[in-house]
Amino acid sequence: MAQLTGLKIALKMVGISDADLTSTYFFDTARQQLTADWVKYRFAYVISQTPAAKGVSPDVRWNFAKTDISEYDLVCYIVGTASNSVIKAKGFAQPVAGKTPSLDAGLTVVGDTRGNVSEVYLTGKSIPKELANIICHELMHNKCNLGNEMHRKPNVNMGSSPTGESNFFAAGDLALLKPVLATKVKQYTDLLDGVAPGQTKRASSTVKDEAPPQ
Repeated sequence: MAQLTGLKIALKMVGISDADLTSTYFFDTARQQLTADWVKYRFAYVISQTPAAKGVSPDVRWNFAKTDISEYDLVCYIVGTASNSVIKAKGFAQPVAGKTPSLDAGLTVVGDTRGNVSEVYLTGKSIPKELANIICHELMHNKCNLGNEMHRKPNVNMGSSPTGESNFFAAGDLALLKPVLATKVKQYTDLLDGVAPGQTKRASSTVKDEAPPQ
């Protein structure tokens, strides 16, 4: 297996105005940063358990451009609701809807020639730790090139469905991710324009703004 020399994780807001971030989704600048911090914390743990990624620190940002991302990196789009889906809008072949409860939280399509594409929905997911875990769940689908069969793999926790605030990368998740972390997986990067969301002040909703451990 090749040695991983870096891991960028691009988070990209699509189709959400700065006003909606504050008044509709209660997902202000501070919560955006906490979400990125939790994604970084989660993947830093995976990297620490992966010999082929020794010494790498994940770089998680809201403002990566398309040219910043290699096939070793990961991309997740954040949209308002499933009706604002990038996957639907761009005509990706969607997996057959099953009985999985996670379809209202996020979705990933693998195997498209344009690259794998992951998205999560902000509706009701303004708790940074919860949203970050859902992002990590979708990026597991993405990196492992797995559909809903991932949810039934032995001893998965982050890879189980539904994914919530209490999930974490467990032994079963590591068994899936470690062998593929240093492999190439093409990403759909067309919507990465290098522009971060506008600065938004603290939203009024009462949300647990928990930071990851230092």
